[in-house]
Amino acid sequence: IYYDDTGELCATVSFYKNNEEKDFYEMAVENWLLIDGKLYWANCPNLTSEKYGIISLDISNIDFSKPADEVQYFEPEMVWENTVNNQRIFEALIELNGIIYFVTYNMFEKDDCCILGAYDTESKTILWQKKSYVLTGYGCNNMIIAKNRLYVLEEAQGCYDLYTGSTVWEHR
Repeated sequence: IYYDDTGELCATVSFYKNNEEKDFYEMAVENWLLIDGKLYWANCPNLTSEKYGIISLDISNIDFSKPADEVQYFEPEMVWENTVNNQRIFEALIELNGIIYFVTYNMFEKDDCCILGAYDTESKTILWQKKSYVLTGYGCNNMIIAKNRLYVLEEAQGCYDLYTGSTVWEHR
């Protein structure tokens, strides 16, 4: 962690103890959110991983009085796991009012589905989760929120109620 103004190192944090954990908790740089002192990201380890989901890391207890180069370990937590089809979240998570919205990548497009969902960071619960057999979950920054709707824009498009996840429309 570096000071914004000077670029000077102010703390060193680790969230893995060994290379196996490092691979499991691997994240894409563009795929993390900071909400109330916690980092959230979709893990994107190698394609042979047994678990894909959303990881949380509470960094609110970083001790800035320790030497900047002393490594402080913080245990990450998987807050949502894709138990439906074990496919990863390929694109960036988005957040509104402490709720994280996500869509998984359907790498077996003709035979499977994407999972869309909303995770509440305050209550630590899934508000809704649904399957889509139309979306692929692939596209650069493929979600946007507008007027109580979640839009997914990619090879296919979808519009969903932000609070319930119910499908307003989907097109391929």
